[in-house]
Amino acid sequence: MKVSKKIACVLCAALLMCFAVAAAGCSGAKNDPQTLEIFIGDFGYGTEWLDNIIEDFKNESWVKEKYENLNIPKPKSNSNKSFPADEITSGKTTVDLFFTTASATPSFSTMDSSGKSYFEELTDLYEMTVAGENVTVAEKMDETFADNRKVRVGGSYGYYSLPWAQGNWGLFYNRKVVEEALGTDYTLPRTTDELKKMCGELKTKNVIPFVFSAADDYPRTLMSIWWAQYEGYNAYERFWLGQNEAGVSSKEIFEQLGRLRGLEAMQDLFAVESGNVHKDVNLLSFTQAQTKLIDGEAAMQSNGDWVQREMSTIATAEQLDAIGLMRTPVISSIVEQLEDKAMTDETLAAVVTAIDGGATSYSGVSTRDFRKIKEARSLVNLVSGHDAFIPSYSSSTDLAKDFLMYMVTDKSLNTYMKTTKGCKLAYDYDVKTEDPELYSSFTEMQKMKLDILSTGKSLPAVEFFELNYIGQVADFNKYMNLTFCFTAPSANDRHTAQEIYQADIDHYASEWARVEQRLGV
Repeated sequence: MKVSKKIACVLCAALLMCFAVAAAGCSGAKNDPQTLEIFIGDFGYGTEWLDNIIEDFKNESWVKEKYENLNIPKPKSNSNKSFPADEITSGKTTVDLFFTTASATPSFSTMDSSGKSYFEELTDLYEMTVAGENVTVAEKMDETFADNRKVRVGGSYGYYSLPWAQGNWGLFYNRKVVEEALGTDYTLPRTTDELKKMCGELKTKNVIPFVFSAADDYPRTLMSIWWAQYEGYNAYERFWLGQNEAGVSSKEIFEQLGRLRGLEAMQDLFAVESGNVHKDVNLLSFTQAQTKLIDGEAAMQSNGDWVQREMSTIATAEQLDAIGLMRTPVISSIVEQLEDKAMTDETLAAVVTAIDGGATSYSGVSTRDFRKIKEARSLVNLVSGHDAFIPSYSSSTDLAKDFLMYMVTDKSLNTYMKTTKGCKLAYDYDVKTEDPELYSSFTEMQKMKLDILSTGKSLPAVEFFELNYIGQVADFNKYMNLTFCFTAPSANDRHTAQEIYQADIDHYASEWARVEQRLGV
């Protein structure tokens, strides 16, 4: 049968289209390899920092030489935390680089029709030498971040995300409120018993100790630190490895006493019965709760280091500067883990003060006990989920990786800190030494944050442990919002620390076999 030239041309065009679709996996989402489309989740750290780094990147001589026709449109943005993972796994997005605020580890194993992950594997990026610097991306990264990020995908391990923000959760306070109520020479609490005592002192001055949004469950970030303080870093990490003290997979991990002690500290401080919390904690949005802290309606709040930046559009400079950050108090029940189990809270607090001052020992305290307390004081809970992803079917993976590599340079880190007024990317950069003038412009809160990060030991990110992203184990599966367990308006919805602790033990008595099955143990 004879085919006309016109029909033949149509068939050829159709075949070319099919080849293009096949080359793109199952997406067909292709664009110019010198065009970099970016998405960023718009939350606490904002988006202006990215705009500024993009402009710096465009002006680098090596970038102009390598990408003569470079085009980086203004980044797209929204406030939907699940959007990036959903877009990438759709296989259809033309966005080449996502900056997110929620982990996507469970999605890394989502495969296209050829059996390839929708997420680009980034080991080569981790091994890149940072432009103009004699160090790799991985070597410049916060040590905990680098050690913690390899995940299992399709039977092998690799890196599928790169962290950007390195903020910390912590206990923030309104300095003006505290000083007016308790005096300018008031010593901030060093132990959880002292924090409980501080709440009592504030209440006698008609000051509400805490304001937060129960729906956001931020107080649980303190519980994680107290749990790790009590058990010790290694035991806390061992929980997330799913291993008992013998290094064997076991449901015994849920019996770690530090989990109960951390919950008890939460209950003592945040339960509605304590009288320590704002009456509207179950009604307030996160932004409303922040505003009430800024306005002085309460003294303290569990939050992230973005609080000043996020409130800068509605608060005065004086109000912003009044927000301070305290080092997380050491859980008082840690004495149960010491050789000196009769140590008083007064002595424990004194040891903490000595540690803060740089002491390497304390008279009358054993070397082991001193080290235990010192480690507890150093632990920091970093804000997690702030990761960068590249779709594996992007046409601009090389350009996206070059941009992420550039983001790690000292120049880029400085731009980020300048734009965010003291917030930090997850890479080594001593702004105090490298740019003293910029450092001096930061608020006391941001300076304290940087000191805590530089001297602290970061807890590993839970979402990068197989127990979490494959085994489907959270820190407390049975009660996902711990704060609401202590603040719920109805007594029927409230639960004690012991009930929450025991519920997980009981749940995994029968569920652990299925967890091990998912893990392939």
